[in-house]
Amino acid sequence: MKAFISKLKITVLFSFLLIGCANQQEHVVVSSQVVKEDPGDVIYTNSTIIIQPTQLQLDSLQQKLGESNFQIVQGDYVFYANAMTGFFSDKNVVKYTFSGVNSLHYKNAEGKVMKYNLEQNGESWQLYFYSPEKGFRRVDFVDYESAFTKFFNQ
Repeated sequence: MKAFISKLKITVLFSFLLIGCANQQEHVVVSSQVVKEDPGDVIYTNSTIIIQPTQLQLDSLQQKLGESNFQIVQGDYVFYANAMTGFFSDKNVVKYTFSGVNSLHYKNAEGKVMKYNLEQNGESWQLYFYSPEKGFRRVDFVDYESAFTKFFNQ
């Protein structure tokens, strides 16, 4: 009976994770602002960007979900992150991983350093693609391969 309940919990949690991912809309966002000070890392070419939670955010999520459910969610992230890393390694794009950031800096067509504010929808892990021609697009972890092919035409 315990095994059945554990499998049921995993199925329900994974379903919620997939439903949340499926409801995300992919869109290119162009709202940005010029940056006056030195921003540090500046994205300037075709790039994949993984946003990870900070340790404080992870601790909060663990308290909210409980230990076993948190381990499942974190395990799903690790699975997709490893698969994405392997997939992206074979492509001609720059790979970034950030933690605890609310915005990204990039160079626009005129060479000005701009600031792009990330979507703040409560998700702990996020994936973005960037190209100078198309801007930023938030992408579903589960569908990263086909989204990459569409976005970068590769």
